[in-house]
Amino acid sequence: IEDACDGDDDSVGFTFITTDDSDWCIEYEGLTPGVDTACIVVCDDLGVCDTTILVVTVTPLDCAPTDTITLTVMEGSMTDFDILVDPCVVSPDTIYNDCTDLSGTNADIMIDDVNIGIDALGVEVGQDTACIIVCDTTLNVCDTTIIIVNVVPDPAMTPPVAVDDNVTLPVGTTDSTIIVIENDTLNGATEVVIVLDPMNGTAVVVDDTTIV
Repeated sequence: IEDACDGDDDSVGFTFITTDDSDWCIEYEGLTPGVDTACIVVCDDLGVCDTTILVVTVTPLDCAPTDTITLTVMEGSMTDFDILVDPCVVSPDTIYNDCTDLSGTNADIMIDDVNIGIDALGVEVGQDTACIIVCDTTLNVCDTTIIIVNVVPDPAMTPPVAVDDNVTLPVGTTDSTIIVIENDTLNGATEVVIVLDPMNGTAVVVDDTTIV
């Protein structure tokens, strides 16, 4: 008994461990996912032989459960993420977003099939989702990663919010000081400007944030 085509293929799917002449059987062991072939030839003392072609398909272990990743990107900025593909996907050759209906207008999610990942551009404040599936089409196995993209405001793009200030002064008062920014949300603003002069007095900006 022998394997007549040993060495004729890649021999990646299994290996022969023992040959038991008494039971005319053969044992094999799965090494890596794939398909391998053995040509089993059994001969008697008269030289009469019989051949059996043995095709063995080695399947991968089950893929890990679906991962969920949360990314944060500022509005107007770009971020990228490389997917950690499960070892069950031996040779990734396909990547796609399987839930484009959840990928709205808040983030522009683009597939990076070179680095096996995504690029996400923050378009407007909100949340979008992508279901990225990476497959080995030869073995018919896939790994799924759900990516949630949160788009947050860029402080540099958010205008300041000013709240009205009120003060009552006796006639002739000349040394009243108003720190006008104390109740405002500045969002990066650093300067106070008088755009309309008072009708019943005078006002001057000092130290950029104070009016007297």
